[in-house]
Amino acid sequence: ADQTSTVAHGAMTAKRLGPGTTLSSMSSEGPGSDSSDDSSDSAGDGLETEEQAEGRRQAKLLRKMLVELEGSNLRAWRKFFETENDGGRINEFQFVRMCRQIRFPADPVQVFRYLDDDASGELTLEELDQEGNDLWANFVEWCSQVFTGATDFIQKLLPKNGDKRLTAAQFEEGIAKFGWSRGSESLLFHAVNLRNDDAIDASDLKWLDVQAKRAKIKRTARQRALKDKKKQNFDPKTVAVTMAEFKKHLKRSYGNFLRAWRLGLSPNDSVTISRTQFLTACSNLGFKDAGKVLWRAFGKDELSPVSLDFLDPETAQVLAHFQRMVQGLGGVQAAWRVFDKKAVKRVKQPEFLEAMKTLDPSLPAKQLFNGLDTDGDGRLAVDDFKFLEKWKLPEFLTAKPSEEAKEEVKKQLLQVYKSYLKAWRLVLDADNSNRCTWPEFQAACRKIGFLGDIAGAWRALDVDLSGSITLQEIDKESSAVLATFKAWADDNFGGIRSAFAVFDGDGSNSVTMREWRY
Repeated sequence: ADQTSTVAHGAMTAKRLGPGTTLSSMSSEGPGSDSSDDSSDSAGDGLETEEQAEGRRQAKLLRKMLVELEGSNLRAWRKFFETENDGGRINEFQFVRMCRQIRFPADPVQVFRYLDDDASGELTLEELDQEGNDLWANFVEWCSQVFTGATDFIQKLLPKNGDKRLTAAQFEEGIAKFGWSRGSESLLFHAVNLRNDDAIDASDLKWLDVQAKRAKIKRTARQRALKDKKKQNFDPKTVAVTMAEFKKHLKRSYGNFLRAWRLGLSPNDSVTISRTQFLTACSNLGFKDAGKVLWRAFGKDELSPVSLDFLDPETAQVLAHFQRMVQGLGGVQAAWRVFDKKAVKRVKQPEFLEAMKTLDPSLPAKQLFNGLDTDGDGRLAVDDFKFLEKWKLPEFLTAKPSEEAKEEVKKQLLQVYKSYLKAWRLVLDADNSNRCTWPEFQAACRKIGFLGDIAGAWRALDVDLSGSITLQEIDKESSAVLATFKAWADDNFGGIRSAFAVFDGDGSNSVTMREWRY
């Protein structure tokens, strides 16, 4: 049956092309176009064989045909070539079959073998369309980090009106709202919407359920590996000195920390950066060997990102207040009109400083201007404000300290865990870093049922705005008891591990209360 359809399709193709019609006459290269690509198969130059040249031309025709059919190679790949169980790869038989189904008027076998440049016997989207593959891979990875699955994606992006289907406009606006910053929102919607419908639902996002499950398994495996891996010890003094030198270098090179973050550290002008991105930036800045030490200074594990407030909380606080001011004026466009009074589409530093005197004289206007003026030409345009629309800074940066909220949190911690030390170990310092970060504090408050002023409680605890709190800031007595015990174990047994081995008399790898007391 397959052979019969192939013969029939071949006859149809020949009829469609007509007598004497060649493949090259169907390509986009006209008589007057640059034919340098085709000249590389000439005898004797040794760069490309005749077969390779023909494969390249046919691959180009296939890409053009796919775009004409579906609008993009990405959508065409997902619709025609990708299946649920192929892992994103197709073999030659699958490729040829699908090319025949879309009536590709050339030799799919030759195209497959040209595209399969690694001779793996399989093709991926990356080999057909590198740019489309990179976009889709980044989108899928981003979705798995932001959403727990297909249903979660739809629910978060939809307005609360009971609808279960997401339009193109809602999709594009929604992913941007949740932090997607790589663009091509319309292309992505059509790559997801393979049914040519006017909206999508959870059934169009089955791949996200699979990816989210994979991501969870990977995270668990990596966290387990990190726990098992011997941690590198850094001298606290070395960490502090290195951080001071790094910040001094940033300020000398960029003028202030906001410009340093946006130009030197964050490759996509994003509010957060990963450990890999940070280490790459350190290497570019001449701090390659110190990158891991600097990351250690942030008190973050290898999986968690850092944001501007970890580098310099005061700068982050200034920017957060400015961002809130811009939002209070009605958003970026409305705020820009306040600064650009002459409507000349640019604002110089004197004009910015004058406007800030009226809007909020408490903020360091010159520092803000220099941080916003990333190209350093002494002028601002509305585009210099637009990053404020996507940056989500921690809400505690604009909160006022609340002693009342702090005491209420501590009260509820005691009610649930009976002691601050136990609360610290089980819920506040969940990753055993000896610090409690803002996300950890938020999670702890939710767990104990505290619904009050979380940001105000945090600010009351984090008096020095360091970006993290310690057990001592929660309860000095508990901190002192723990420090005394550690010093005792160090003095008597050489460390906690050695002390544990002595306590564990029966070798059960656990210590009972009787053994502990003994």
